[in-house]
Amino acid sequence: MLTVFIKELLDMVRDRRTLVFAVLLPTLIFPVLFGIIIAINAKSAIDAQEATLSYVLQGSEHSPAISRQLADNTKLRRVTTYESDDEIEDAIRDGKLHFALTIPAGFNPASGEQQQLVLRFSDADPTNKVKSRVRQSLKPVIDQAKTSLLTDMGLTQDQLDVLDQPIKVQYNDLAGERERIGQSVGGLLPYIIILVCMTGAIYAAVDMGAGEKERGTLESLLINPLPRYEIVIGKFLAITTASLAACLMAILSLAFWVGFGAKLADVDVLNRVVSAIKLSDLALVFLLMLPVGGIFASLMLLISCYARNYKEAQNYMSPLSFVVIIPLMISMMPSAELNIGSAMIPITNVSLAMKELIKGTLDNTMYLFIFAYSLALVAAMLYATITLFNKEEVLFRS
Repeated sequence: MLTVFIKELLDMVRDRRTLVFAVLLPTLIFPVLFGIIIAINAKSAIDAQEATLSYVLQGSEHSPAISRQLADNTKLRRVTTYESDDEIEDAIRDGKLHFALTIPAGFNPASGEQQQLVLRFSDADPTNKVKSRVRQSLKPVIDQAKTSLLTDMGLTQDQLDVLDQPIKVQYNDLAGERERIGQSVGGLLPYIIILVCMTGAIYAAVDMGAGEKERGTLESLLINPLPRYEIVIGKFLAITTASLAACLMAILSLAFWVGFGAKLADVDVLNRVVSAIKLSDLALVFLLMLPVGGIFASLMLLISCYARNYKEAQNYMSPLSFVVIIPLMISMMPSAELNIGSAMIPITNVSLAMKELIKGTLDNTMYLFIFAYSLALVAAMLYATITLFNKEEVLFRS
């Protein structure tokens, strides 16, 4: 068994393709890709906030103060080419115009009656934040109207606050900083790590089963005076090693790049993530991935041994990605929570447990149950692989 394990490890080291998917992808490519995505999203949000919004102002003669306030905003540009309501609304839908503000006739904030403005915009691209930016632009005018009303009615600011909000609720959020961060990023972390773990196992498993069939080296391995189960376990351990190596590299790489990005860019979100997640949490995450690597290794070795050749094994492996992604998506749903029912769903249970780990709310009993349950699945699938490996008609089917 140990001889087979060492032999398979040496073959993997010589195979550049396995090294690329087990080391290079989780270490460099995946973190860089996610970094690029985060950077693009951040830049898009900043660009959208800094972008100049084009607008149409109808009824400007009814409120010179609002007209002047919008005109003084350098991030707003008034357009006068659209006149009818249909033209304005079509331009907003087509993205040629960001918003239209209508001031009705008789608009008079000093009248003592509530006044109304009509803002038309499209929220299809929420990064523009048209509504909040317009509200912020109009805030000086609204505040001035409030001050005038206070003076005319003889009210103080405190009295106005009471009228505006007679009952005030004091909100005390009992969720700590770590729990809030874990709720935000805890669903993404297992999605990355588990997929990387699966990727690291796929290429090693295909090569050790169907690859050996295609090269004709399986027969020479079988004539050795080794029990079949030792050959299977040796291959299983080698595939598990490749899977966990990819997982470990992904965890270390993500930890490094997030920490490096926090120091380099001084981004508040990254700084809070770094301060909330401890190295001990990442160690527990990796420990939880040990049986997951075994699940992937045993399942993929089973498929690879059943396949006739390398191509057929790859065809079988492709749908497996969807089988893994669906439980991961279930765990990322807002309503998903870790309980005895979800703890019985493979992959989903590990993903939810990781999320609870990052939040700092995982129960130790549930952690041990998921670990033991995953080990039981590994044993069951490994037994099925050994049974299949003992069937000549399956092993050498053509």
